[in-house]
Order: sequence, then structure tokens, then C-alpha cells
Amino acid sequence: MTILDEIVAYKEQTITSNKRPRLSEQLLKTQVPFIIGEIKRASPSKGVFAPDLEVETHMAYYETLKVDAYSVLTDEKFFLGSFNDLEKLAAGTDKPILCKDFIIDESQIAKAFIYGASIILLIASIHDYKRLKQLIDFAHALNLEVLMEIREMDEIDKVKHLDFDMIGINNRNLKTFETQSNYGQELIKAVQAAGIKQAIISESGFSTRRQVMAAFQKGFKGVLMGEALVKGIYRPEKIIKICGLKRIEEIDEVSRRGGSHVGFVLAKSQRQISLAKCQELVTYTKQQTELKTVLVLKRAKTSELNQLYHTLKPDFIQIHSDPIEDVLLDKAVKLIRGFHTGEMIDENNYDLLIMDGKLPGKGETYDWSLIDQAVKQYSKPLIVAGGLNPDNVKALLDHHDCDGVDVSSGVESHQEKDLNKIRIFIDRVKECK
Repeated sequence: MTILDEIVAYKEQTITSNKRPRLSEQLLKTQVPFIIGEIKRASPSKGVFAPDLEVETHMAYYETLKVDAYSVLTDEKFFLGSFNDLEKLAAGTDKPILCKDFIIDESQIAKAFIYGASIILLIASIHDYKRLKQLIDFAHALNLEVLMEIREMDEIDKVKHLDFDMIGINNRNLKTFETQSNYGQELIKAVQAAGIKQAIISESGFSTRRQVMAAFQKGFKGVLMGEALVKGIYRPEKIIKICGLKRIEEIDEVSRRGGSHVGFVLAKSQRQISLAKCQELVTYTKQQTELKTVLVLKRAKTSELNQLYHTLKPDFIQIHSDPIEDVLLDKAVKLIRGFHTGEMIDENNYDLLIMDGKLPGKGETYDWSLIDQAVKQYSKPLIVAGGLNPDNVKALLDHHDCDGVDVSSGVESHQEKDLNKIRIFIDRVKECK
């Protein structure tokens, strides 16, 4: 073999290794909704919400959630993305990868190919029919799949005769960047009626299992999810939060058994711990487990929330009344809002919601039919608390749909966490999947 032959053989091997499973074919066969996990740091509507995002770290987390494919923003000015992010993603996974950008030229498609993408996004509203066809042909010449994105009814006629591989309906209005999570559920009927046979994806606005399943039942084969994954909000399984922990062994037990969140109480109560103890437990949890950490307060100023976040770096801070705004809240702070039955809240300011009785932490149950009303009213992930224990949590989840459960006194004996009760509680929740 000559040196030239050796070089050519190496190049052929390299190009072959970059070939990934075709997402369009996988979607048409799937019996469950596909999750396309997106890597993003910012957006024009939300600002910078993940300034310290590391691609490799988030990939590892996404793998624990069993995402089926990846998407990465490569726009630098508005989304703080880069082709370096795409390159890192391509080096770390064999799954399909969507290069998500505002593509206007063939050079962007070529760059996506070079850096390891297997799919590119074309936005129907940006181009006329002739230009879309040119860009699709160029992508296909590089063996890249094309996800065609639409938003308006008249775009269906524009694209229905084009040879794209998948069609996406964006729940976000790109002119205003406002999002309606169920927007595409009406447009999908028109797509199907137009005779478009390609798999249909719903893009943007997803944060709960309920929303994903609702989209799948409407005919979407997959959903594209970014912010909720980046922030650690979305869970493919029920959220299981054990609150009021004080000891390392309690954290270890929650982790071993498969819980998802642990809460440390800084508010005045019998479960209150000092700031120093809280820092010790948060640090241990982050270093030794995959659990999400939650600091629990009753009420706080935004300046206090910012300081706690920058000092302890928790995943979430939980409050039970709206924050007192004395400074701007850091966009990196993720808030959980606890609210009691009958209380009306503005969910737009929070990442997760916890529905509790009127006296949180007292172990008192309430009318569970109110859960169903809250599920319909709020789109953010809804966790249920209030009087739960190993004996009644399965009855709750068998009859009421929510995104997770939160328990404290229900897994205690003599006002201390009971490791056996924690084990039984988590096992009972997992029986309800």
C-alpha cells in the first residue's frame, strides 16, 4: 500500500465513522416519544440562563435521562453557541445531532457537516421555495438530513412538495420569541391533511412528562427540548424529593434508592439546619451523587436568593411566597414555588411548582381532587406534597397525574428521618411508573 492509499483509506474510515443513525427513520418506527436534547446557554427571550454550561457535563446528564438525539445551538451572538460546542458533542456521542442555526447559506451547511452534525435545520419563513430546494439539495449531497421548521399555516403549502426528511412545528414565535407549548397541536392537523408523510416534531416549550405525552398522542413523533433540560427541570420519571435532610447517610439512602431531589431547610422549623451545615450537605451531594439539591426558605429578598445561589450553588431554591424584589434576580437562579390549595400564583416566574396544604411541613393531607385542577391550570412541572407517606403515596399516583412527589414528615420516626421509611416511600413511587 502506497502512502497515498494509506491516507485515502484513513479518510474513508474517518468519514464513515461520522455517519450516524438516520433520525427520520427512527422516528417513523418509534412507539414512544423521542426526546431531542438541546445544548443552549441563552436565548433572546430568556437572556443568559446557563453561562457556565460545559458540553461534556451536560451530555453526561442528558445520557442519564436517555435522550434519543441531540441538538446544539451554534449561533454565537444571540444564543452564545459555537461550532466548537458541536464538535465536542460529535466527539462524545454516536446519536443523531442537529445543528440548529439560522441557515441562509450553503457554507453554514458545509460547516455543520465538517464539525460533525448529521441533521441541519431550515426555517421555512426565511426562504422562498426555490432557495429551500437549493439548500436541501446541498445538504443531501453531504448525506445530511433536513429538519424543515414551520410556524404558520401558509408555510405548509410552501414546503409540502419539498424533499426534506422531517418537519418541525415551532411552538415559539420567532418574531416575538413568545412560546405556547400546545401551539403545534392545531397546526399538526393541517400538516397531516396536506399529505405530508415525514415524521413530525414539536419544538420548544416542553418541561413536563405530561406535555411530552400529550404531544405524542396528537401525532408528534418527538419533541425538541432545551431550557428545561439545561436547567435540570425535566425528568422522564417522577420527581421524588425527600425534604428536611440533616445527615450524610440520609442523602446516601435517597441516592441509592433512586430519588431525584433532596431538600435542605434554612427556614425556621424543626428541620432547620445552619448555613455551614447546609453548605457541607450540598457540597457532598454534588460531589458524591446525581441528586438535585434544593434550599428551602419561606420568604426572601431577591438579593438574599442571589447570595445563597452564589455561595452554595444549589440546583434550586424553594420559596413559599413571591420574592421581595430589591435587586434583579440572577437569571441562573432556579426557583421552586411552594403554594397551598386555593392560592393563585404566576407560574412564569418559577421553574417548578410544589402544591402543599395550608400548613407546609405539618404532614396534613388535603382534597386530592384539587391536584387535577392544578394540573390543568399550570404548565410548569407540578410536584405534590402534604401528608404523603409510604402508605398513601401509591394511592395518590394511581389516581392523580402529577410530575412528582415531595415528602418530609411522612418518612420520619420521632421527628428524625427513618431510612427504612425513605426506602419504602421511594419504592412505592417507582411502582407507579
